[in-house]
Amino acid sequence: MTTIRPSKAERKTVDPPPRVDEREQIVNLRESGPIEAVSLPEDLVTTVCGMMCDIDTKLLAPELLGSDSASPALGLYEDHVRTWLDRDPVLRCAEVRFSGSGLHVLVWFKPAVELRDTGDRQRWRGMIKAVQSCLPTDPTAPALTALTRPIGSVNGKNQQAVARLREGTPVPTETFRALYERVRDKPFATVATLLYGSERVTPCPVCGADGRTLLASAKGGHCYGGCGSVKLHQLMATVMANPAEKGD
Repeated sequence: MTTIRPSKAERKTVDPPPRVDEREQIVNLRESGPIEAVSLPEDLVTTVCGMMCDIDTKLLAPELLGSDSASPALGLYEDHVRTWLDRDPVLRCAEVRFSGSGLHVLVWFKPAVELRDTGDRQRWRGMIKAVQSCLPTDPTAPALTALTRPIGSVNGKNQQAVARLREGTPVPTETFRALYERVRDKPFATVATLLYGSERVTPCPVCGADGRTLLASAKGGHCYGGCGSVKLHQLMATVMANPAEKGD
């Protein structure tokens, strides 16, 4: 009996089709798949594996993005986001993914947090929301139910591949709580230090007047002889554009 063997061409490995617009859970089993398969309502979240800050380039001041980079998000990471993260001992452990259009900053927990009831969900939602707010992130992004894009998948809006820009190191949950407590107790000083590297910023980033210095206290700032008292939303507005429709 003659055995028919496949030719070299027939034996050639066929690459799998690209995984377009897949999402990855940050909770429960961290499953990946179509958004309709992995998206969960909050009351089904039983385990929190980490948190995500969604940095959407369309929500940021254009001068942060640069004009020479082929991808605004990659230039944003190299010129600004990497420095912001390195200024905090927790955020410098974050993984960063290029989502195909923006950046996903992912802080993974070790161990993951088990949620027992609605009260646990409310507490962790509040802590994650607070930490998300210390970076110029999409204000409409969810806390417990946020989804990232898995490495190697493709963003269907622009056919860009999702890639890891920075390896992450999981942090103990108590370490994450310490960051939350800093944001809770000293929101203005924490944001000023992340964005500008100090609680004393010259020139004042709000008014930009020569010789004027913004002094950051726990919950507010003051620019003597310049713009006067400064609130947190004014400080964050120095790196934000006008609100735009979410695009990631």
